[in-house]
Amino acid sequence: RPSLRRIYTDPKLRWWEHSKRYISSLEATLKHNELNGDGQIMNLSKTGLLLKTNFKLTNNDHVELLVNTGDEKLFLSGEIVVHKKITNGYGIKFDKNSVNKKSTKKIIKQIKNNQPEITV
Repeated sequence: RPSLRRIYTDPKLRWWEHSKRYISSLEATLKHNELNGDGQIMNLSKTGLLLKTNFKLTNNDHVELLVNTGDEKLFLSGEIVVHKKITNGYGIKFDKNSVNKKSTKKIIKQIKNNQPEITV
């Protein structure tokens, strides 16, 4: 059955594969091309984050973030993923590289014990 098969093959429908998101209020410096801006990370997961900023971005823009955790500054990079449900910021899907994995792991470890988990 095509409708049943779609549940397992369409990534948008595989709800059980979504990463846990953690609420955050970390400040970040955003870089896109040669332009810089400031923003705040609203929530974070292993695969991406929600960034609130006044910086104007569009779908598929590649951005770099310097996140200030208080203890250190960590580098993240990814692609803007515009979703019609996101109205207060930009979704960023992380590039698949070891720097992002290490930085994300450090940030989550720092906020995990202090912040509640949310489900999306």
